[in-house]
Amino acid sequence: MAFLLIATLLSAALIAFGVVALLFPPPGARRASDHADADRSAPAAARREGAMADATPATPMARLKAALRTGDWRRALPSLLVIAGVLGVMIFGSLAMLFVFGHAAAGIGALAVTLFAIARLVLDYARA
Repeated sequence: MAFLLIATLLSAALIAFGVVALLFPPPGARRASDHADADRSAPAAARREGAMADATPATPMARLKAALRTGDWRRALPSLLVIAGVLGVMIFGSLAMLFVFGHAAAGIGALAVTLFAIARLVLDYARA
């Protein structure tokens, strides 16, 4: 039973690592806002040509899928850490509520929400 509580704590640590990696990118990495600022200084015709040549996916899941396809782990790993951490906290937290604390209704409800979140992530990834 202590395993569930430890797993929940480790999942929360994954969230923290992912958030830190998102907030503080490695040296030399460009943020999306830096790219947008550089585009604003260019003439309108150059911006249109650049936008067509360097089209970035519109949704966050599409950007994550594109980063995974190209093998750009520096861009993909922080998001994956946060996703894995949140899902881990949801799964192990609901199992801890169910088995450790004995709250059957809350544990089953949290597990249902977790399964819905996983299904939604899979559908969003497939659509991207």
